[in-house]
Amino acid sequence: MTKDFRRCAVPLCLGLLAALVVAGGCRSKPLSPIERVRLARQEAETLTGQAATLRHTDDEKAERLLLKAIRVDPACIAARNNLGALYLDRGDLYRAAVELELAVSLDSQRAAPHHNLALVFEQSGRYEAAAEELEAARRLDSGNTEIEKALARVWHRLGRSDEAMRSLVTKLRQTVHDPVWVAWLNETAESLGQPAP
Repeated sequence: MTKDFRRCAVPLCLGLLAALVVAGGCRSKPLSPIERVRLARQEAETLTGQAATLRHTDDEKAERLLLKAIRVDPACIAARNNLGALYLDRGDLYRAAVELELAVSLDSQRAAPHHNLALVFEQSGRYEAAAEELEAARRLDSGNTEIEKALARVWHRLGRSDEAMRSLVTKLRQTVHDPVWVAWLNETAESLGQPAP
């Protein structure tokens, strides 16, 4: 009986030991710092994308998703830009400026944060700062009509009437078809001494 027990128990114990070793070997190793950053960026991008789909239907939920994305990856420029734009739309200029200035400081080679920060400055009456941000945005995204319209509007508020302003107004008159903008551009062109269309 003892011999039978050993004959059954030894293979059983060896089998259990092998199972434990295999199960222990299947445990994943701790993630490397690079892998943790990569996964955090992926999660932040996913959350930012989800927030974008809710931006105009449920901005409270969009805000929560963007804040979560920033907690996961504080360097997520898209989340900071989108959160800044959300605050701008709400009229919370201080919080918008904080997020957008962070986005610009993280990557000054993206046009959208410059553009949105310029809109904050414009609404705050800081037209020189708005012009600087719009000029940076225009250098990064030279064909963007929305940036050029905002720049023309800010330059006009600053009283610019130089060749750069005349050239910009002429270009916009050829590309913009919105009736309100067409009327504004025609009026501005006339004040700059340009002929009516």
